[in-house]
Amino acid sequence: MALQTVSVRKPNKGMVAVRVIVITVLVTAFSFVVSLFLAIAGIVLVGMIKGGISNMSTAYQYIAFPIAMGAMVIGFIVVLITEIKHYKRMQAEYDEWKRAA
Repeated sequence: MALQTVSVRKPNKGMVAVRVIVITVLVTAFSFVVSLFLAIAGIVLVGMIKGGISNMSTAYQYIAFPIAMGAMVIGFIVVLITEIKHYKRMQAEYDEWKRAA
């Protein structure tokens, strides 16, 4: 049986920052889209029930935007912690691989 050679890349701190920023932007955009859709659907439903004219800017200003900002903060913290843990684990694996080589 032949031995396999395993190549391990050294983790890059810059890529941690890039991943944190990209994932935070995606989480923020997704939460904004979903909350805006649900807010518009809710405003239309309330307008149909009450029989009045609905102001759709309320969905953006008072519902979707604050929810997206909250999701951005929470998402940033969660992704940052996760990526730091991942970086430390990869760094430990790299150090162990270097020691064994």
